[in-house]
Amino acid sequence: MKSIAAIAVAATLLVSAAHAATEDRTPPSLSRATVAGSSVSLRFSEALRGQPGTTAWAVTVNGRAAAQTRFVVAGRTLTARLPEPVYSDDVVRIRYAPSATSGRLRDRSGNRVKRFVALAANRSAPGCTVQLGAVEPGRATEGPTDYEHFIRPRGPLTAVVIHATVQAAATTAPPFPFQPRPPFPSGLDAHGYLAYLDDLSYGKVRVRPLVVPTIVGLPSTLAGYGIPSADPWVGVRALVADAIQRVDSTTDFSEASVVIVVIGGREAVSELAFAVPAGRGIVADGREVRHVVLARGGPADRVRSLLFLFGLPNLLHTGKPTLGQWDITSSNRRSAVPLTAWHRRKLGWLDPSQVRCPGVGTQEITLEPIWRSGGAKLALIPTSATSAVALEVREPLGQDADLCRGGVLAYRVETASSDQPLTQLQPSPPVYSGPCAGAMQQVLDVGPGQTTSFEPAPGLRVELVEKRAEGGYRIRVTRPGTG
Repeated sequence: MKSIAAIAVAATLLVSAAHAATEDRTPPSLSRATVAGSSVSLRFSEALRGQPGTTAWAVTVNGRAAAQTRFVVAGRTLTARLPEPVYSDDVVRIRYAPSATSGRLRDRSGNRVKRFVALAANRSAPGCTVQLGAVEPGRATEGPTDYEHFIRPRGPLTAVVIHATVQAAATTAPPFPFQPRPPFPSGLDAHGYLAYLDDLSYGKVRVRPLVVPTIVGLPSTLAGYGIPSADPWVGVRALVADAIQRVDSTTDFSEASVVIVVIGGREAVSELAFAVPAGRGIVADGREVRHVVLARGGPADRVRSLLFLFGLPNLLHTGKPTLGQWDITSSNRRSAVPLTAWHRRKLGWLDPSQVRCPGVGTQEITLEPIWRSGGAKLALIPTSATSAVALEVREPLGQDADLCRGGVLAYRVETASSDQPLTQLQPSPPVYSGPCAGAMQQVLDVGPGQTTSFEPAPGLRVELVEKRAEGGYRIRVTRPGTG
């Protein structure tokens, strides 16, 4: 007969075996990952415990690291807030890779969540925040702008305008009295170019001119100031410093975003725009003036100069074909020329909701003409981390009234190229003949009941499906790849 002790041991063993058979040894698994705006949500197969630190997580948006993100556990769900909202065409990936010091996620039985990488299902509002390239400090490129160096073109800005004459060189005829150049056919006369910027930006930047009411006579010739010279800013700085000194007692420079010195007389000087590093500017009324235009050209030149100070590159200096009439930074026309949707987006004048970035597969989008506000303006199709194909609608109305004809403009963006950062893509074979057949006139169009297509990059197909009554276009984009 078994002893009472033996019976107790046997019972304990049976209880242990039963407990082992029902013990949870399965690690929690990720059921789904979603993102909506700035909110990220991870749903797991069972409730969790633990609070791993920010170093356990890495979140990327379109391949770029988001700021360190801390996820908070609540039952089966982890949530986090991104520093900036994302949009429907953005690609958001979450990586969980805990270390010995970051803490670990476990279920209530102590099973650890394994490392994972997840692509979040995007439930955000339509739009895109894709960036190409990287900031290059102090340089104007097609990539993101260095706003420590250039002017951020948003909201109200003040332009102090000084009209000045320099001493005539001994070899020149007596100077003409100061007279502004005549107005252009576009109407960009006097300070109308500032209103034109307001129009280009859809009202997102308003440059207020603070015009000095008198003409300032400067004490030296251009050559005396060292203009031109190997370092143009040295001479221009001396000239502008003299101009500021002569009007400082009656002019407030404390809010000046830019100082424009308009040179009159016979002296030949090119229109020059300068954005200089901190410490190289001119201090007036407690403010360092680091953004200066030495103006001699007409109002269209003034628009270009201000755009360069906003961080746009000067495409006229590349020496290669770019976009010609389609963008004022690549056109030397004296009349009004608008900006591409790409440049308006770079300047922050298009909201993310007005940009679409079609993903892998086939997607239809509708683009509206850029001359009017509202609606999607730009389709941006990345082909690498630094390049993309851009599509926009241009119509001979508003800022584009001088266009030969309207349609969908296609061009390539190369942020890593200084020679041809923007290049118009020509349909092959050419779509049109007749007066609008010039290379720089080519746009895509479509007639009623027709479709027009072309391949701007290997495997990438763009189809114009419909021209809408109000001037917009319905476009179908097919991209190769697996995501």
